[in-house]
Amino acid sequence: MDNNLKKLLTASKFKNWLACNYTTINEINKKELKKKDSSKTEEIRRQRGDEFEEKIYKELTKKYPKHIKIKKNDNKIDETKKAIEKGYDLIHKAYFENEGWHGEIDFLIKVEEKKKNLGNFE
Repeated sequence: MDNNLKKLLTASKFKNWLACNYTTINEINKKELKKKDSSKTEEIRRQRGDEFEEKIYKELTKKYPKHIKIKKNDNKIDETKKAIEKGYDLIHKAYFENEGWHGEIDFLIKVEEKKKNLGNFE
């Protein structure tokens, strides 16, 4: 699969495409069209969201002292796998890929509890 197309297979990109396929087509065809600047409201929403997530992470690190934050880089999938193998209790920004789709999980928490009766669900 083309690496440029591979980058588009995320839930967020799919949502954006459903909202406006112009964005995705521009990315696929590399038209180098100027991206619309974020509004002040969008910038504030993103900043507050990041601050809120960081606050939650700091709280979770108190409960899960064996924790790691995955950096955004080309090795984030491998780093996530290594963190799971090393037995971290809390992984912030875990990154996964499956059948071409990929995405980031804000908080991945290891659970050691025995399975409860989940009916037909596992």
